Amino acid sequence: GHLGCIKLLISARASVNEPDASSAYPIFKAFLSSTKSQAKILSLLVQAKANVNQNSKEEGATPLIVASFSKASDCTAILIKAAADLEHQNRNGNTALMGA
Repeated sequence: GHLGCIKLLISARASVNEPDASSAYPIFKAFLSSTKSQAKILSLLVQAKANVNQNSKEEGATPLIVASFSKASDCTAILIKAAADLEHQNRNGNTALMGA
């Protein structure tokens, strides 16, 4: 599955902070996985030093804002523990605390 592929890419030293061809960063792609895989994938990316404060191109959101508004509490906890910025505002002025 996706988890095995991600482990393989990280072990091969693929950059966890490089966007793909559509300008999407791996840390945001974690939220496209099944709900039960999201926290595991996010945890792997954070351990590999993914930027927990990366801004999305479209909305200026951070992974913490996405996790909060998606009600992904496991992911929110991982990001807070990794020192994600709690006060960052997206382009609409929303913070992660507003989505909690």
